Amino acid sequence: MGCGASAPKNPDGNEGEPAPERPRRPDSPDPRRRGSYMSPQMGKPSEMTELPLSKERIASYSNHGIKPGVQGKASAKINQDRGQITYPLAGDTGMAMLCVYDGHGMAGEKVSEFAMLRMPDLIEAQRDRLRTETKAVLTEAFIRVDQELRDSPIPSSTSGSTGLLVLVTRERLWTACVGDSRAVLGHRVGGSVIAKPLTVDQKPDHPEEER
Repeated sequence: MGCGASAPKNPDGNEGEPAPERPRRPDSPDPRRRGSYMSPQMGKPSEMTELPLSKERIASYSNHGIKPGVQGKASAKINQDRGQITYPLAGDTGMAMLCVYDGHGMAGEKVSEFAMLRMPDLIEAQRDRLRTETKAVLTEAFIRVDQELRDSPIPSSTSGSTGLLVLVTRERLWTACVGDSRAVLGHRVGGSVIAKPLTVDQKPDHPEEER
């Protein structure tokens, strides 16, 4: 997902394929999507009629970028970013999953949306292992999403997405990531709020990536 992948097995896949279905609203009869909430675009009202947690406790927004246009005039780019809150996770009110996907390339929005839709299903399918084998479950889910993406009609050989997941439990925070989206934790020091990185950006020029 992070920097594109191998060519998809389906050679007929092209950019014109429809994007996966968006998550359903909380009042949807489909239980798989009852706990998933997609980040709304900034400046536009949210489609969600109810929220999993109050706005004072959690908030999420996404915004499109801009690109140079004719005669130096900037034009809006399609929003390739996706953010998601899943709560309760796996039916457990003591767990929440917060995700960010930053798509890039000609079909980056399809890659990020694919990952956003699949990740909750894969994590919740392992609910019996989620508490005791958390690291393995998160790792396997990231690998599985990447494999399924390569087998899909989406042209992932020329497009990709970062993937950032924060699993919140009553006892601790778990993080999993690919690419250079970053999770930070704010904590108070005196009268200031200091941001503490929870993840390390995965960039090609990072010494660990060059090894």
